[in-house]
Amino acid sequence: MLRLRFGKHTFLLMGDAERRMEYAMLDSLGPADVLKVGHHGSKTSSTEVFLEATRPAFALISAGKDNLFHHPHTEVLQRLQGMHAEVLRSDEWGLVTMRTDGNRLTVEQHRYGN
Repeated sequence: MLRLRFGKHTFLLMGDAERRMEYAMLDSLGPADVLKVGHHGSKTSSTEVFLEATRPAFALISAGKDNLFHHPHTEVLQRLQGMHAEVLRSDEWGLVTMRTDGNRLTVEQHRYGN
């Protein structure tokens, strides 16, 4: 897990963290503007209590198109929608890049070809 703050914005990059790691971090977490969702959006990550603690505005999910594990999991997507996070998925969007100058956040995407 990596937490980055630049200016007004906080990024939380979860790597392959799952439920147990999320619970272990709860006391040290706060809101995050951008959450890179853990473990490709598997149902063992992004628990409700974790999302309540971080309240991300944007949730980035790195998952291969038509992947064998069917990531991201429907339950994770529903939890993120319940938090009103804007979900950006690499399996749908292709390459997703979030940038900040410390004040504004911008999103760049390069969609997969047809």
